[in-house]
Amino acid sequence: MRGSLPTAFLRCAAALVTAGVAVACAAPGPQGQREREAAPAARPPQSVLQIGMLLENQPVGAMTTYGRGTGLGGREHFFVFHGNLTMFDPNSEQLPSIASKVPSLSDGDWKLLPSGGMEVTFTIRPNVLWHDGTALSAEDFVFGFQVATDPSVTAAAAQLRPIADVRAPDSQTVTIAWKELSPFGYVNSNEGVPALPRHLLQDLYLSHDQTAFDNSPYWKADWVGLGPYRLTRWEFGSFMEGRAFDDFFLGRPKIDRIRINYVGDANTLIANLLAGTVDVVPSGAGLDVGDQVVVRDKWRESGTEGLFLPSLKGVQALSFQFRYPTPWAQDVRVRQALISFLNRDLLAETQTERAVPKADFLLLDRDPIYKQAVARGFPTYPHDAARGERLMAEAGWARTGSSYRNGAGEEFPRFDVAGNQGSDNVRRQAAVADLWTSAGIPSDPKPFTALRGLELAEETHSYPAIVFRNWILGFLALNRVAAAEIGTPENRWMGNNYGGWLNPAYQDLLGRFNRTLEAPARLEQATQLVKILAEEVPVIPLWFSGNPAIVRPGVAGPGEISPEVPATMWNIYAWDYR
Repeated sequence: MRGSLPTAFLRCAAALVTAGVAVACAAPGPQGQREREAAPAARPPQSVLQIGMLLENQPVGAMTTYGRGTGLGGREHFFVFHGNLTMFDPNSEQLPSIASKVPSLSDGDWKLLPSGGMEVTFTIRPNVLWHDGTALSAEDFVFGFQVATDPSVTAAAAQLRPIADVRAPDSQTVTIAWKELSPFGYVNSNEGVPALPRHLLQDLYLSHDQTAFDNSPYWKADWVGLGPYRLTRWEFGSFMEGRAFDDFFLGRPKIDRIRINYVGDANTLIANLLAGTVDVVPSGAGLDVGDQVVVRDKWRESGTEGLFLPSLKGVQALSFQFRYPTPWAQDVRVRQALISFLNRDLLAETQTERAVPKADFLLLDRDPIYKQAVARGFPTYPHDAARGERLMAEAGWARTGSSYRNGAGEEFPRFDVAGNQGSDNVRRQAAVADLWTSAGIPSDPKPFTALRGLELAEETHSYPAIVFRNWILGFLALNRVAAAEIGTPENRWMGNNYGGWLNPAYQDLLGRFNRTLEAPARLEQATQLVKILAEEVPVIPLWFSGNPAIVRPGVAGPGEISPEVPATMWNIYAWDYR
């Protein structure tokens, strides 16, 4: 998260609200001049919905990655200008989109095969049209899969690797054959098998001229998709414009025109929002909690009742290191003590300015697994220094003055908090370290020395105490501490199990969970996995994280989103603007 914005900026932003004009608020000098020149001009009210995004989240030279939507900005643009068979609702349930229904085992359109794989069949809604008026065909998905998995075109995405092939028994039927069982067979959203227009791209693709294919204007200003808005103009590095597609399969969007404006930095984007020349900043714009707080406070001062959506997609967490024979690796009571020493309510309040809540589990509170965890009384470790001291004593570490020592007189080893560089990261590492130091556990923040690449990955996976990193939520979250996610020199330190935690009971249950298809059984298995995490504490949840969305008064429709696809504009076709 970025540091606090300077007072000069806040004064400038306040002046903009009063004047009702949009210019960039920045430090004086050439950079500030460029920002002022880049700010969108004032618009007639209600003429077009103005959307603001950081320039870094504009699609890089192509509307989508061969028909798929990935990354912060990529997901947002996908749901505006394209579409797929299904999509996630805010509770991460599947909704039919281009498909007329979501396949299910009970209906027979999701079949298990004797070979160990499966076939999932989707039926396309009638009258789904490309933006040029051509009817969508199931063969467009066959073609899209061919392109998206062609090694001469691109590296196959992880979500597509388990898929053997895609067939079109007829123009309205898409059958996806899987090499293995997967509980996500019924999911085909923005990162699934894509649809690409054969009538526009197939001849060029079959010419085997990769350069011409990649440089086709189709991927840029001539984009033709399936989404609620048809691209009408793209000034690269400045803005995109779209017009409501009259024949959109879910009904014509209520808002006639949209404009996505790209600006170079957060200060400029916030200034335009405060000045009223940007109506919506979606989650994929790239702002963070600190930016949300600035807008929230200025709007409160001016009496503006905007909408602030946290767009939660992760949990800021601390991962214990288990690679070495340390007290916390050898005794769960030490880990339980260390979490008991932390006032996580205070941390969430002071480090996020009350913009997001503390996390008791590595789950959103609307998740059915969370509700089961609460109902069954899984431990949450509220701040309790006395309990922490008792647990340390049970583990053989007695408080002596300002530190802890064992029976041999050895002092408890230093317990520094490592994490990525950046002022906010270091400040938060220091806040955690200060709480442990005050409890008798000497601790300091230790920003990683490497900035990126293999060196940073190795430092993250091998740091000897605890690592401050984000735990991404979603269907695959419970796999983050899988054995396969442990970084090693052999796998070039890839993976999310930063501490190298390995629990046989968890691994066995996780394997069964990943092979189970029936929803009730999966819910129970997931609940048991969360129970092990809560009791064993390989990871300490601190507070929730996300990229917030900010909506000005008069825009109706944006709301909570799924952490699976954190895109505010997933349902932009249903938004209204008054």
